Amino acid sequence: MKKYQISIKFGVLTAIILIIYFVVLGLLGVNSNPFYSFMNALITTSGLALAIRELEQKSTERINYRQGFEVSFFTGIIATILFSIFFITYYVYVPGFSDELLKNIGKYANTGGIFITVATMGALTSLVVSFALMQLHKNKLYKKQKHR
Repeated sequence: MKKYQISIKFGVLTAIILIIYFVVLGLLGVNSNPFYSFMNALITTSGLALAIRELEQKSTERINYRQGFEVSFFTGIIATILFSIFFITYYVYVPGFSDELLKNIGKYANTGGIFITVATMGALTSLVVSFALMQLHKNKLYKKQKHR
């Protein structure tokens, strides 16, 4: 049960930071430019890494690859769901944002495609980052065992 609490805690925290970043971009007038979404991956990576770190700190024994991956991936999925709900709401209710975004993305973009892209990018970022973080974690554990 503890690992799901960690995922919820850091998933919500990550989503809040993503939302704040998006709103700040909106205040600067650049949130319709897809270029700035690269920071979303860095924010998500930080949230997932913090979730793994807290799992390690709260575990009485060494965490295994599966446990760390689950916590990390579920954290990312929670953040993705919450941010996607915010994004859809923002897209629908903020005047002019949808037109500006569709103009910046291209003439073949549509509303459904944008929503699917936001959710898919979040889920895939969570998956890839979870694998990468657990590989780093695994390598760190291997080096500790090797030096003993």
